[in-house]
Amino acid sequence: MKIYKLKQVKNIVFECPGLKDRANIKKAIKNGKKVYVLEPFCAYHHRRFRFFPSPLPKYVQTFLKDGKIEKIDADKMGSRTISFASAEKAVQAIETVFPYYLKDHKTLFDFVVKVHHSKHALNIFKKNLCDMLGDFFSLNTMFHKIENVFKGEKVLIYPDTDIKNYLYLKRIVNDSAQDAYKHKNILFSKNRNLYYFKELFVKSIVIKGGLFVQTFASLLFGFIFSKPGKSPVKDYPYAISIVAPKRQLRNNSRGPGFLIDNKKITSDQVVYTPIVPIDNDQLKTLKSYGSDVVVPLKIGRFFSDWKKWFFLWLLSFKGKYLLNDNELKIASFAIFTYFKWQYVIKHISFSNFITHCDFSTSHISRNILFEQNNIQTWYFTDAVNFGHAFRESDEKWNRHPFWTYLHYDHFVTWYSDLAAYFAAHPQSFKKSHVVGCLWSSHVDKKTHTAEYMDRLFPGKTIKNSFVIAVYPSTYTVKGITSYEEGVVFIEHVYRLVQEVDNLIIIIKEKKEMQLHLQLEPVLGEKLVTLYKEMEKHPRIKILTNEFDSSLLMTHADMCISFPFTSTTTEALSANLKAIWHDPCEYYRNSPYGHNGKVVTYGYNDLKAKIIEIKDMKAGTYQNPISLDSDLMDPWRDGKAVDRFRDLLTHYSKVSKDG
Repeated sequence: MKIYKLKQVKNIVFECPGLKDRANIKKAIKNGKKVYVLEPFCAYHHRRFRFFPSPLPKYVQTFLKDGKIEKIDADKMGSRTISFASAEKAVQAIETVFPYYLKDHKTLFDFVVKVHHSKHALNIFKKNLCDMLGDFFSLNTMFHKIENVFKGEKVLIYPDTDIKNYLYLKRIVNDSAQDAYKHKNILFSKNRNLYYFKELFVKSIVIKGGLFVQTFASLLFGFIFSKPGKSPVKDYPYAISIVAPKRQLRNNSRGPGFLIDNKKITSDQVVYTPIVPIDNDQLKTLKSYGSDVVVPLKIGRFFSDWKKWFFLWLLSFKGKYLLNDNELKIASFAIFTYFKWQYVIKHISFSNFITHCDFSTSHISRNILFEQNNIQTWYFTDAVNFGHAFRESDEKWNRHPFWTYLHYDHFVTWYSDLAAYFAAHPQSFKKSHVVGCLWSSHVDKKTHTAEYMDRLFPGKTIKNSFVIAVYPSTYTVKGITSYEEGVVFIEHVYRLVQEVDNLIIIIKEKKEMQLHLQLEPVLGEKLVTLYKEMEKHPRIKILTNEFDSSLLMTHADMCISFPFTSTTTEALSANLKAIWHDPCEYYRNSPYGHNGKVVTYGYNDLKAKIIEIKDMKAGTYQNPISLDSDLMDPWRDGKAVDRFRDLLTHYSKVSKDG
């Protein structure tokens, strides 16, 4: 594909235009070009918020309103399917494409393998490439869709990405004989290419500067960190990671200490290890939980092995890395992670490392080291809203690069279909364990519901009301589980309380309200406005995302979730009345849709189901998903956390005896 100037074509398309594009759009309009902007939609290659596009700036909206430019609708880009399809293609292609990628970076990759003393370190780069292939197939599909819109005419595109990297990926995808669209009528802008060239130049300076500082500081101060740890080293059976302090430290039942029962696992047996930045207030909260806390040193605070850093610094001046920071950055972070955790385990000892949502490339470096030091690694799922729940056949599981090359000893999950989904990705776990739904263990019907409701609805008589807990989802822009669906979902809930007698609706939001406005300014504002209107209703309560989902579930008569949010799985796993509501009827062909009893479609179906369940006599409700189903907790006894503890203690004993 060639890089073209503005004057050489008549059709020009801008994706996610920003202030940097204002002059180009004005110039194109002045020169009589046909200018188009893509309606923003979620796609794999977007990086503003991961997968989310930038909204159209005001100047673009003005041009659209004045008729100076036109908008290409997101549905013409296949916005509902492009993300899942791109991710699946990336997972399919990774093993075939990687040898060509390795050939281009063999010196660097071999060095990283040598530092880690393990060939598994190559999976760091496989995982990174798989993510890049997700970007590639997303862009490749989008370009193909744009080409179809213009029916054979040449189109100059200003995409929201670095074209140089796209063209490199296109080359190795073609070399490996993988299917990809050719789109010969798609042309790229010289100006946009120059913009990303400048950006790459700055990034390359930053990585070279960082490597130099790390090398020099390691030469001067490395001896401090190379000293042996104090003896005796404190020993803990369990290290539990903190991966999302804001979420994990809300002081609810899903906090990092959920495994501690002070019988099988006690507070003094656990050390908490934050693996992401944590502020002082969060650290204070974490320390108040009664277990020790060890915070691994950050970049800029830890120095060692200056010769290794010097080699990387020299490599950064080789031709292919002069204007390419990606592989060097991945390699640098991998090596730093390996050295950092070497330092940690010199000063404390633990037998098991327990984590979740911990799937970045850096986990591979850490877990290779742990494997070399006989530390067992455990990954548990804290939710079930993955691509498998939306699949329409078992031929396409909606696999995702996030779940490739997960380097763990043990995988602990809720039900067998989810275990099969993760196992369908390359290089998965050594052992998988289905223990049931962890959070249904926290649903306790012995608590005082009347007092709880009095706190939520002070001074109001709600006796004999039917209480419904409502759980929205994370919505996308024009994609699957979109904001359009989210707004209709809440509108249906609002209609329920107005049309069905004696209903109490309690909505527990999943996100901060402000985030809706950032992710989708138009429909996000509509959703927030709707919430504000609903709050005025005497039988509606809206709780923030800080609230304990399990506690609300405990006191509700029924739960409704947006498809396929984990809360309905949690409720059904505790044998509570629960459904998913599909407001726009998109998910009939999903695995849960085929069940016929746990998903409602459209408002009338929802209303009928609510009245049916509301009018049931006490003790007559039966869980609509059979115990032998692969799609649900096979026990439903509230003891999933106990089973997880038993696994930890069993394998700890086996490890000691072995």
